[in-house]
Amino acid sequence: MNKRIALWDNLRFFLILTVVLGHFCEAQSFYSYQRLFLFIYSFHMPALIFLSGLFHRNTQIKEKTAMFFSLYLIMKALIYLVQLSIGKSPSFHLFQEAGLPWFMWAMGIFVPLTYLLRGSRKAVVLTTALVLSCITGFFSFVGDRFVLSRTIVFFPFYYLGSFVSRDSLTSLKKNKLLVSLAFLILLSWFIFCFAFPELYHLRPFFTGRNPYGAQLRQWGWAVRMCCYLISSVLCFSWILVMPSAHFFWTVWGSRTLQVYFWHRVVLYYLSYFNISAVLCVTRVGKLLWLLLGICTAVLLSLHRISFPTEIARDFFLHSKHNSWR
Repeated sequence: MNKRIALWDNLRFFLILTVVLGHFCEAQSFYSYQRLFLFIYSFHMPALIFLSGLFHRNTQIKEKTAMFFSLYLIMKALIYLVQLSIGKSPSFHLFQEAGLPWFMWAMGIFVPLTYLLRGSRKAVVLTTALVLSCITGFFSFVGDRFVLSRTIVFFPFYYLGSFVSRDSLTSLKKNKLLVSLAFLILLSWFIFCFAFPELYHLRPFFTGRNPYGAQLRQWGWAVRMCCYLISSVLCFSWILVMPSAHFFWTVWGSRTLQVYFWHRVVLYYLSYFNISAVLCVTRVGKLLWLLLGICTAVLLSLHRISFPTEIARDFFLHSKHNSWR
C-alpha cells in the first residue's frame, strides 16, 4: 500500500506546478496571463482534489482531519504574519478564508464526509452533491465563510475519486486512440482559451467561490454543469497523457503539500520587491516570470523544505510513507 507509483507522482507534480504558475499569472493582469490562468484553473484544483479522492482510504479519519485543520491554522497564521512583515494591513478571520488555506479546510471536510457516506449509494450521493453545488450559486451568502462555496463546489471531484478504480484508469492508457484523443482535447482547449476572450467569463465558475452573476443568474446552474464537464474531461485527459515512467522529478510529486504550503509566501515577497513589475515589461521578461514560478515549485519540492507539513503528517499519521503526500 505504501509503494509509490510513478504515474500518480508525475501527475501530482505537474498539477502543483500549474497551481504555482496559476498564482504567478494572477499576479499580473496581462492578456496572455489571463488566458493561461483560465486554462490552468479549468483543471488544476479539480484534478488535485480528484487525485486526493483517488487515494482516499477509510482509515485514520480523525488523524487526517486533524492534520488538515492544523495545517489550515498554521498556514493562515503564517500568511497573516508575512503580510504584516511586508507592510500590509491584513484582517484575520478564523472561519473565513478566500486565500490558499481554503484547500486545507476543504480537505478537512472531504475526508470525514466521504467516510460518513461510505455506505450510501454512490450515484445518489454524487447527484445530490452536484445539485447542491448548482443551487449554491444562487445564494450570495454562501461564499468564503467556512470555505462553504469551494467545499460544496469541489466535493464532487473528491467523492468521485474515492470510488473510481485506479487500475481501470491506468488500463485505459493502453488505448493509443484514446490517448491521442486526450492530447487533441487538451490542445484544443488550450487554443480555445487564447482564441476566445469571452471564455474568461468562466473564471468565477472554475474558482468555485463566487455566486452566479446577475447576467447568468437564470442559467448559472447550466454553466456550472458545463464547467464540471470541461474540468472532468480535462482531468481524465491529463491522466491519459501523463507518462508512467520514473523521471528525476517524479519524487517531487511526493512533496506537493509543502509546495502548496509555501509558494504563496514566496510570491508575496517577490511581489513586495517588485520582481514581477521589473520583469514583465517585455515578452522575454514575462517568460522569465513564469520560469521563476517553475523554479519556485522545484525548489519548494526539495526535502529540506518539508517543514511543517512533514511534521504534521508524521505527528498525526505516524507514518513517513503514506498516500497523502
